[in-house]
Amino acid sequence: MKPHVSPFDRYLELAISTGATVGALISATFLIYSYLLNSRAQVETQMPKILLIDTGPLVHMTHIHYRNIGTVECVELAMFAALVRDNERIDIPHLFRETMNLQIEDQRD
Repeated sequence: MKPHVSPFDRYLELAISTGATVGALISATFLIYSYLLNSRAQVETQMPKILLIDTGPLVHMTHIHYRNIGTVECVELAMFAALVRDNERIDIPHLFRETMNLQIEDQRD
């Protein structure tokens, strides 16, 4: 014979089970969110950095110097340039190669 379980004990058991399940779901949500943030930060750190150097106010020319300062090789890097003013955008085609490979610490002018 099974012992008699009071309704309060059943309610308490249900409340504890529900609380543990909700706690596990919240913990899993924070775990997945922090993983996604760390993954995004890892991807950001491995992207090449582009440095633009202006030649001065009297010369109407911009010198573009780019360098891979990351710790990974950039394979099939695609770059483009555009002039943007107010709501107008003018693309500059053929300024860079279609795709290029940039080794670690590689720099180009």
